[in-house]
Amino acid sequence: MTLFDRREENLSSTYERLRDTDDAGEIEHRAYIDSLWRRASRYLDSNFCSAFARDPQQRYWELRLAAALLDLGFVLEQSGEGKPDIATRLPSGERLWVEAVAPTRGAEGNPDRPTARSNSRRKISIRTHRQNSYALHPSDP
Repeated sequence: MTLFDRREENLSSTYERLRDTDDAGEIEHRAYIDSLWRRASRYLDSNFCSAFARDPQQRYWELRLAAALLDLGFVLEQSGEGKPDIATRLPSGERLWVEAVAPTRGAEGNPDRPTARSNSRRKISIRTHRQNSYALHPSDP
């Protein structure tokens, strides 16, 4: 079972490079990602493979987080449509939902989108902080 067997149109260039590479380092990286996939796949949503092929950076974070929680001994529940990415229970029995969000370059036309001349790290950091603040305090303006 591998994440790297997709051949349809509009795949990420990063995905295609990892899938088709002859470079030993990238082959090793691909094998590592596949090992995460074998451990965590049953807990991720049903469209994970196709979404990973189109947006590997975002979905890698979700995959790595699920595998890390499993490594820490958490028992994960299966994800599904309309649910956050990962579900587990805390030792108290409370359900913990995790939505794995990784920073991106932002949407075209968005004023906080980094440009070639801007300080991209700072703008991405600010956008990430805003996302985290919202996730922690969704009722705050």
